[in-house]
Amino acid sequence: MIRLSLLATVILLGTVPAANAFDCAKATTAIERTICANPAVKAADDAMGEAYAALRSRQDEAQRAALKGDQVDWLKRRENLCLNYGDKAPPPADPACLRRETERRTRLLSGTPEYAGPGAPSFAPVFYRKVDEGRQIEISLVWPQVDGPGMGPLNGLVARATSGGEVNRDAVEGPYGNTMGYRIGYASDRLISIAFDGYEFTGGAHGMGYASAVNYLPQAGRALQLDDVLDARGKAALIPLCRASIAAEKRARAVPEELIDSSMSDEALADSINSISAWSFGQDGAQIHYDAYALGSYAEGAYDCAVSWADLKGIVKWGAPLPF
Repeated sequence: MIRLSLLATVILLGTVPAANAFDCAKATTAIERTICANPAVKAADDAMGEAYAALRSRQDEAQRAALKGDQVDWLKRRENLCLNYGDKAPPPADPACLRRETERRTRLLSGTPEYAGPGAPSFAPVFYRKVDEGRQIEISLVWPQVDGPGMGPLNGLVARATSGGEVNRDAVEGPYGNTMGYRIGYASDRLISIAFDGYEFTGGAHGMGYASAVNYLPQAGRALQLDDVLDARGKAALIPLCRASIAAEKRARAVPEELIDSSMSDEALADSINSISAWSFGQDGAQIHYDAYALGSYAEGAYDCAVSWADLKGIVKWGAPLPF
């Protein structure tokens, strides 16, 4: 059972602490000790706590309750990700993982894009939470509300992306679980890219992860379409690039060499290339997402094909509305 960090516990109880209110002399868990032993991780944890408190101060009671429950869920996920389970007991915590995941959470709580260019609007997280222990239903979703002139269509796209398909807010039979978060990869007056990722459980051996993205052109007031970016030549050119990118990741995950090429047919790679909802953008370029099972076994997990802006520039259509 998870034991919340000292700072997180204080914040979840509704107290707004000073940055140094986390008493490291009382640290006992692997997570707490790692936070206290690493100044960069401690600074990230403090910043996350401040972002949480600032957001909570602006929310109504319903949003505060949903935020609190979602934060507890996130703390559990961070522990599962960042504890190095193995032969050691108790398992040690990975400081790089803690810092990375905590900084990501801070960006979500504060509505901060990973890259913000000229004319970027402001963002604020909105939470939805439904828990019915009797029917074994737990749903915790978060998405951004975008504030700024001309952002109504974008908020409509976000609402549609987070209220259908795998994002089932109206489950009436359990067991059912659904968690969803987001990251804002790119935001400027030319392009806004919001990527969603979640995990849905409907019973059985395991749940399934899912991901989608909303890409918006503020100056045009509409969603980015695949035809804005790629023609047939560009789609064909991306297949070997994605094959090389994902093959490198498969090797890093110790996938047997004989399984790598056979799992990445042209058709399988083209599926996500041809779906703009699988594309998201960041400071370094585009990512094209492949869910678990798309390019290998469930145990391998999901993959992302990383394409740099430099590579994209040589592939996309002339005049494509991207921030080159």
